[in-house]
Amino acid sequence: TYGLFNEELKSLRGFLSEARNGEKRLKSSLKDMESQVFDLQRDRDNCKRLQLKAERELGKVKMLFDKERETLNRSFDEQQQSRQDLQDQFDEIKQEMEEKNQLVEKLRQELMEKRRQNLNQVKKLAELEKMFNQMETDKVINSKDLSPEIKNVLIQLKEDVELLKNISDAVSYTHLTLPTIYSVQISVVAVSLKKKN
Repeated sequence: TYGLFNEELKSLRGFLSEARNGEKRLKSSLKDMESQVFDLQRDRDNCKRLQLKAERELGKVKMLFDKERETLNRSFDEQQQSRQDLQDQFDEIKQEMEEKNQLVEKLRQELMEKRRQNLNQVKKLAELEKMFNQMETDKVINSKDLSPEIKNVLIQLKEDVELLKNISDAVSYTHLTLPTIYSVQISVVAVSLKKKN
């Protein structure tokens, strides 16, 4: 009986030793699990901090993006306005050019008309001078058969013809430059129609 009791006691001591070893292993495993839980909590906190930081950076980026988009929109509007202003200026310049071209054409026509009138006056003066030369006005004026009134009229007419002849010895021909939006330059060339001996 005593031997059986000793064997049972040894067996119980073995179980007790295994139980203690198992308890130690469980405690060690529990500590490892607590350490892992702590690491997981720390990682989670780090993740939260990173997430908050990322959200702040994202907010900054979004703010910069909105600001840049607003700047681009404003620049686009300014460019559109500038383009419209340039178009308006171009239309005004085009209208001014058309008005100046019309004015130049009108001046050209007026100058051509004045030139024709001057040529007609020269022709009439030449005809009048020829007529007076043919009439031998000096002999007519010195004639004793004419009354003093007629002589005075003929003398005055002769003086007027001589005056017109002296004025119109040189007939100016004006030539207008081509139509332009700039200042108009007029060149004057004197051409004498007086017959040289």
